[in-house]
Amino acid sequence: MYQSFYGLTDKPFHLTPDPNFFYGSSIHNRAMSYLQYGVQSGEGFIVISGDIGTGKTTLANSLIEQIRDDNITVLHMVTTRLEPEDLLRVTASKLGLSHQASSKAVLVEQIEQALTTLYDEGRRALLIVDEAQNLPPESVEELRMLSNFQTQGRPLLQSFLLGQKELRTLLRGPEMEQFRQRIVASLNLTPLNHQETAEYIQYRIDCVSRQPQRIFTDQALDVIFEYSQGVPRKINTLADRALLFGYLSEARIIDADDVKRVLEELTEESLVEGALDAQYPLDEDKAALEFGDNKVEEDLEYLKTSIAEIRDTLEVTLKHKLKLSRYLDNVIKRRLERLKQGNDAP
Repeated sequence: MYQSFYGLTDKPFHLTPDPNFFYGSSIHNRAMSYLQYGVQSGEGFIVISGDIGTGKTTLANSLIEQIRDDNITVLHMVTTRLEPEDLLRVTASKLGLSHQASSKAVLVEQIEQALTTLYDEGRRALLIVDEAQNLPPESVEELRMLSNFQTQGRPLLQSFLLGQKELRTLLRGPEMEQFRQRIVASLNLTPLNHQETAEYIQYRIDCVSRQPQRIFTDQALDVIFEYSQGVPRKINTLADRALLFGYLSEARIIDADDVKRVLEELTEESLVEGALDAQYPLDEDKAALEFGDNKVEEDLEYLKTSIAEIRDTLEVTLKHKLKLSRYLDNVIKRRLERLKQGNDAP
């Protein structure tokens, strides 16, 4: 909507990860170097962790773009709570294998045969597991077992794990000792600093600008950093809304007051958060009392987290639609007022 107004060929602040907008901050370049080293070595695990919105998936997608033609078959999966056999089925599916009625033993054999075929064709397989913090320890162990497949002393499958900070906690468990010994490199992504936040915003605008331009003032960038604390996804959310606000206000340059106005509106919208919690509370004590089983309690906790994530996604989508409708109503109202003033003029 605002692209033509600002002379942009595309939206610079997509909320979904896009490798075309990968910004190499110091920590992200280091993470990319670890991943590239892992690809070159062809063995061992690389583990990249980080809080929500710090750019893990964008990092993975950027790596995939780089190695697309390097005789590497990339198997990219975003996990839910996959049990070991489910993990094998997903891996088999990524390799193009039929797996509906296969037992675990048959699945393992089929996967090894498919990986061997790739090797004979001069290719190798790289498994990238996103949201790996959702995997139970048994499934992580299954990944280690798959890494044991070898031909002529070379591993047939290499795995990279990306996930939130809970992944690091998972891998510190005593049962993960053998897995930890296979980790070649590990890194925790941190948010951007103040300077990197300003560079990140300008970089994304430059990627889609028809000509060099600055849309945000230094003071506006200060406000964005203060709100986002350098988390790329938060930066994208606020910057995108600020551009929409600027377009509807016909402001070619967005200053600190504009960003603060957008933040006020976002704060206003946040008043609806928690409404679903109040309407549908989950009584954990009652659940534990009724079931009295650790496994069930774990499943309930996982289900609660999943529902909360879905709820948050739906709420954000609804907020965006409501806000956009409100903006459009204001634009139409202002345009009608201008037309009326023009008609009333002598």
